[in-house]
Amino acid sequence: MEKEFKNKCFTYSYDLKKRAVELYFEGTPRREISEHLGIKNERIVNEWVLKVERFGWEGIKDHRGLKKGINKGRPPKQKLSLEEENKRLKAENLYLKKLIEQKRGC
Repeated sequence: MEKEFKNKCFTYSYDLKKRAVELYFEGTPRREISEHLGIKNERIVNEWVLKVERFGWEGIKDHRGLKKGINKGRPPKQKLSLEEENKRLKAENLYLKKLIEQKRGC
């Protein structure tokens, strides 16, 4: 017997979310909204309503992958000057020597 794997992650468009919330504000029950718009779980409508009440319509937009702020994300790699690289390598060697001494018990 083979199992069928389905993608559990599913995203809804902004327009669908907005329409669902508008229907909810008009008094339509969540169950009817989810059946009519093809939403898998009626609790999702409730989450969208809460987000709209807290953050406005911007709350239901998908913000994944958007950079927020100037210093977010991994900084670009900068090449070290020869002096900085030499200093880093000396510190690394000193650390490794102390680690070896510690293991030997000297």
